Parts: sequence; C-alpha cells; structure tokens
Amino acid sequence: MQSCAAHEVQTAALGDPRRGRRLVTLVEALAAQPAANVPRACGSWAATNSAYRLWNHPHLTADALRAAPIDATRQRLRALPCVRAVQDATTLDWSHHPGATGLGPLNASGRQGMHVPSTLAVTTDGAPLSLLDQPVWTRDPTTTGRRRTRRPRPTAAQERQRWRDARRARMPRLPADRTIVTIADRAADIDDVFAQERRSGAAVLIRAAHHRNVTHAARDLGDAVRAAPGQRRRTLAVGRPPLRAPREAQLEVRWVARAMLPPRRQVSAPARILCRSARCS
Repeated sequence: MQSCAAHEVQTAALGDPRRGRRLVTLVEALAAQPAANVPRACGSWAATNSAYRLWNHPHLTADALRAAPIDATRQRLRALPCVRAVQDATTLDWSHHPGATGLGPLNASGRQGMHVPSTLAVTTDGAPLSLLDQPVWTRDPTTTGRRRTRRPRPTAAQERQRWRDARRARMPRLPADRTIVTIADRAADIDDVFAQERRSGAAVLIRAAHHRNVTHAARDLGDAVRAAPGQRRRTLAVGRPPLRAPREAQLEVRWVARAMLPPRRQVSAPARILCRSARCS
C-alpha cells in the first residue's frame, strides 16, 4: 500500500529513482515527528547524513519539491465541484543564522529571513487537500523604508503585486470546470485584485481593510453591510488563558450584493462583488 508521503512526492523530478525513494523516507520521518529537529526525526546519524546529502544535491530544488504536492492536489480537485483556495503569508526568520545567504529584511527592524505566501486547497467542509501554490521571495534591502510612498506608486511597483501574480499563475493549473473561491485576508484588499479579469466559476472572498464606495444609499461598504438584516446568528465559545474563565460570543453574519466603485485615482470598470460581514459581540 502506498504511503501518504509517497503519494505526495511521487512526481518529484529528482533525476534518479533512488533519490525519490530517499525523499519518501525523509518526508515520512519528518511527518511522523513534525516538532522534532532533523537528527531526532531521522533517528540515526546515518539517516541524518543522508537527509543533508539529499538536500544539498543539485537535482533537489525547491521548485521540484513544491511541484510534486501541487500536482497531487490538482488530481484531488478533479473529484470536487467546488474548492476553496485559502491564501495567507508567513515569514521565516533566520536572523539567528548570521552566516546564511540569500535572505532579506523582514518587517521587524534588524530581522532577516524570507517571505512565504502559501495557498492551501480546502474542501467546502473545511478538509485540507494540500498546497496549490507556495512562492518564496526575499525583500530587496535597497527598497526598505518606502512604505510612505506606497499609495502613489502603481500596484505593479508594490509588494502587494505578488498577490495578483500568485493568483494569475495558479488559475491555469486548476480544472476549468470547477468552482474556485479564493479566500484571503486584509493584505489582498487591493483595487487591482477586484478589477482583475476572472474566468467563469472563479470568485474571491477577501476581508475588507479599506473604506470603499459601493452602489448603495450608504455609499460606504461597511455601512451598507451594517444596514443589511442579519442572516445568521451563532453562539461561539471563546477560549481563555488558564486563569480566566471561558466566555461565549454572539456571531452575526450579514451580506448584501452591490457593485463596488473604483477609486478616483484608478479608471476601471466596477467590479461586482458580494459584500460579507461578520460581527462578534
């Protein structure tokens, strides 16, 4: 019976089947102990040396490793009518490795590392399917300190352009006859993302970060949603630290369909969106 690790990385192009078998063994060991370091997960010094030799091999590139599970994810999508593509970004902080090369500045002053925006395929029931996309990039040190000039610059000249690039690169890999809903946080609340052309069956659900004009008497997106009647209401248990008692919160969901108007500084067609809001009390 084929293991889960073997299924995920079986299409990795490593140039030799022996390296493929070694990669499966390594992935299985790391998956069995995700919180352990490499020597502890491998279990022996010989297995640890084999892991580092594999990682140092020129055929084992980051692109080859990411391509294998992404291909496995695409195969799973063929059996699903609708898929959620949940994207978020994290940072790898390697400031405590001063000898490392290829790093760039992070948001915190004096920190060095990499930025990793990932897109995870999830079923409508919330079950994760694996990766859809995971580019890795580092910030150019010469571009730090330009945050105040971000708004006057076009999106293509900003770091947020990577959200558009990732989505544009991801869509051709997905089945054309499947409904794909891209879900993102406030970082993706970008005018050009809404105005970007989307194929039939592709939608976006993005947490609002800015005040936006919509075709509604209230004009503002937030005010328009608040004026809509509540459609769903649930009671949720909110966890607390050990010294504080848990509490319950009332979650109310509202939605309204309106056309979002482009900002005055940008000339483009209005994007039709479904505005949603959740309020906790």
